[in-house]
Amino acid sequence: MQIVPLSAELSLSVARFLAAQRRQEAENSALYWISADVEERLHGWLCNTLNDPDEQVWVALDNGRVAGALGGRSKTLSEKDTRRTYLPVNYSVIPLGLMGIEAGRWPEILPLLWERFKPWFMEQESVKPQVWLPSQHLEAIASWEKLGFSWLLDSAIRPLKLEEYTRASSPPGLQIRQATRRDTPKILPLLLEQLKFHSNLPGDYWVDPSRDLVPLVRREIELFLNAGTDFTYLLAERISDGQLLGYMSATVAQPSLDNINAIFFPPGRGILQVAIVTAEARGQGIGKALLSNLYNWFLRHGTNSISLSYDVRNPLSGPFWRAHNFVPVRRAMTTTLS
Repeated sequence: MQIVPLSAELSLSVARFLAAQRRQEAENSALYWISADVEERLHGWLCNTLNDPDEQVWVALDNGRVAGALGGRSKTLSEKDTRRTYLPVNYSVIPLGLMGIEAGRWPEILPLLWERFKPWFMEQESVKPQVWLPSQHLEAIASWEKLGFSWLLDSAIRPLKLEEYTRASSPPGLQIRQATRRDTPKILPLLLEQLKFHSNLPGDYWVDPSRDLVPLVRREIELFLNAGTDFTYLLAERISDGQLLGYMSATVAQPSLDNINAIFFPPGRGILQVAIVTAEARGQGIGKALLSNLYNWFLRHGTNSISLSYDVRNPLSGPFWRAHNFVPVRRAMTTTLS
């Protein structure tokens, strides 16, 4: 077994190997989708990594034949990058699109590939890498667990049908409405509350929202509100005093073609990005009311499925989304390198 860096000569063979892995995953689950041109797009993405210092791809060769591959990204987020509001400054990820090992050989090959990645991540001072996997791939999950990775996030999908369009109602004394730019000061403390809540979860993965990050949080909200009709903020507002009790933000914009995750997003899929009900208002049906209104917004935009991600250590998230027919299909795992 040889472990070698990706080269131009290997790029097409690796793209074919990874595309076969992605197609097999799609065949095994009705909720998976993969683009028809997955091989071509993976090949282009792999070729681009060859000259990018933030990217690495390692390949396992068995007698010259591709038996596994692992690609990753390690990047220092700029001071203006709004992802600094929740991600480590030195952020690293091994995406699902660039991971594949022959069935039955994960325990053998993954440690060999990881030996090449771990020192690179540490040199980049990226000590909390994420890795994404199909939830159904038990062999892969078990192999990453043996390397010290633990469950962080679930990515879930829910099919959406036109007959689910309803006359959405709200709890008494509450109105659900679209946010405008004037609502930024009201949204800001709720988003900070959510960020703080997640930063306090076990594992110390998410960034604690300090005063220095408040301008970035505000910028994140304003960028979303100014992004156009493919984006929405739905607010749950108490009528008596205008107090904001919760919100959901979502988009029907498709990922750009240079995003590796675009191969997993079919036409008509929406993304539910942020959902929060403030602590004082939970248990009053506000989340359900927001979601019902959001379904209607998605359907008006021709959406036929919705995806979202949530932290599995949050005791509120998983039960709520599963109760509303969101099915986990991908899992993010993480570790702390030392």
